[in-house]
Amino acid sequence: MRITISGYGKMGKLFGRVISKELNAEVKFYSSHTTLDFSSLSEAYEWSDVIILASTIENIKAQIKELREVSSNNPKDIMIFDIATFKRDVVTEYQGFPKEVKVASVHPMFGPGAKSFRGHLFYHHSCKK
Repeated sequence: MRITISGYGKMGKLFGRVISKELNAEVKFYSSHTTLDFSSLSEAYEWSDVIILASTIENIKAQIKELREVSSNNPKDIMIFDIATFKRDVVTEYQGFPKEVKVASVHPMFGPGAKSFRGHLFYHHSCKK
């Protein structure tokens, strides 16, 4: 499985470390602040099976809009979800994605100090009808 994490802060790094170790997945990073594994979110979309948005609320909203446009031009079987704290501002942005694209908004009920996801909960908000 190929997973891109958009955001290279504490939570993005935690997700990358845990996912690559526990799921044995290939993890790459995208950042709008610096070039990491991808130079654009569109490039990350093309490569990925899953995209996790782990950035600031403003960046997440803009990235959802960009991914909606990219996926509308090239629908594929992919999952996109954010880990934003405040859901009211992002959930409505998920409307209009192609049916092939699975979207969700989740909130990890733990912080960047977690060593694993085991024993921790995630709150999930469905974004598509």
